Amino acid sequence: MYALSAVQDANGIKYLCVGGYFGFFNYGGQNYSAHNIVLINLNSGTVSKMQVYGGSAYGTDGPVYAIKGVQWYNGFIGAGVRLVVGGYFGSPSRSIAVWSQQAAYSSWYGFDGGLNNDGSTVYGLEATTTNDISGQTAFQGIWMTGMLSRTINTNIALNIAKLSGSTTSWTCLGRAFQHGAPDANCTWTLETYTGYIGHTVCRVGTNIYFGGWADGHQKADGSLLSCFDCAPCSGGCYPGVIRVGTNSVAIDKDCLVADPYALVAFGNDMYATGMIWYDYNQYQEVWFAKYFDNVRLR
Repeated sequence: MYALSAVQDANGIKYLCVGGYFGFFNYGGQNYSAHNIVLINLNSGTVSKMQVYGGSAYGTDGPVYAIKGVQWYNGFIGAGVRLVVGGYFGSPSRSIAVWSQQAAYSSWYGFDGGLNNDGSTVYGLEATTTNDISGQTAFQGIWMTGMLSRTINTNIALNIAKLSGSTTSWTCLGRAFQHGAPDANCTWTLETYTGYIGHTVCRVGTNIYFGGWADGHQKADGSLLSCFDCAPCSGGCYPGVIRVGTNSVAIDKDCLVADPYALVAFGNDMYATGMIWYDYNQYQEVWFAKYFDNVRLR
């Protein structure tokens, strides 16, 4: 098992979605056939193998690494939930899809074909929704990270990407979590490299934080985004968290040195766990850190 998400619909029905890489699932002493993901109704104790409406296929055809559940309302079929699912699979869309769980109708939906067919894998997800005047729910934004790429017009989003509003409107946030080093003239270049990937996504207020392993990042316009200002002519900086605001992409002050595997928000605070240093020069390593107001607590 690699991923869990709990969500409750407007009628008080509680769901737990479990993802991973498995063919069977045991719950309450009963075995269920499954394809990498199941949805448990915690009120009734029933287990759904998440089967395509009107078809025989169910689950995903590859491992699930990330799930984000959100409450949902549809004016035609009432209250329910939607689960954004990421991993490494080919159907219903490549490595990113959504499951719609409604009382009368439940099924899978794709996201404009998904990610590029180059081994793209999603490890972290975040999603926000909005409701119109009639109460109808729509996605406001879906953010994803991992070892991934998506061609968006003439740009290629690398390791981080965003779906804006509709499920077919992609936004390039740049080329993130890359490997790089300065040359003799203190000029940095970045490239993709095995192991330099995003692990996690977290929302704090209006900001979205991506966590992973990197030497630096590149904005969609090609400009470098890094902690090179802290140590412009030395390697080993590893800025592990990127902040995406309403109109900005940045690395917060203090130049975090880290490879966070999980970021969690509580109110206006954010907590990180993983391989984290709070003083790289002295190599003082910790496994847990707290942030507030974009400043790392030491």
